[in-house]
Amino acid sequence: MKMKQFVAEGIGTFLLIFIGCGCMVYLNEPLAVAISFGLVYFILFYSLGNISGCHFNPIISISYLINKKISVAEFFCYIFGQLTGGFLGGLLIKIIIPVNTDFNTYSTVLCCNGDVIAAIFVEVILAYLFTMTFIGANSKSRNKNIRGLIICGGVTIVALFSYILNYSLVNPVKALVSSVFSNDYKHLFVFLIAPFIGGVIGTINFNWFHKKDDEVNE
Repeated sequence: MKMKQFVAEGIGTFLLIFIGCGCMVYLNEPLAVAISFGLVYFILFYSLGNISGCHFNPIISISYLINKKISVAEFFCYIFGQLTGGFLGGLLIKIIIPVNTDFNTYSTVLCCNGDVIAAIFVEVILAYLFTMTFIGANSKSRNKNIRGLIICGGVTIVALFSYILNYSLVNPVKALVSSVFSNDYKHLFVFLIAPFIGGVIGTINFNWFHKKDDEVNE
């Protein structure tokens, strides 16, 4: 089962990076980028959701680890799959990108004229929102038939605001991949750490709100 989870997370993250970041490079249009990420999540949720839960983002995986929905071994399997898929997606963009295109157009940047504190707050808040949305969509049986739609909406909103402000998409894998392929590591730590802080806070907050009233499903 761990191999299936690894492959599913790898494929999903590959498609997110290739399609979403491909839109960032070629179109540089916030709404198009946000919609592309949301629709990829929507499609993959109904094709791979029963395999891995469609995390495609380490902050969701650590949330599931906190809630004991995946084991430590599975957590590292998820992260490895996400990193593998993410770097393959970035590599493919690098291979097919036109020579005269600025590859740095999807490099993660600081918002608010380079204000580190502001960027951290943005990442924490959006990661918090994304985590709460993801867990909430999967927490109630009445959401069963519309879980993909709820997550799609959450991904689209978060991607839109994140892209406008930081180009980060609140995904440490995306931040790492874009930094490697654009050779820009300045302030990378913000986009590797802050989303996890927001994800952990969102998970703890969701559990506090619901306590034992609901069982968070995978």
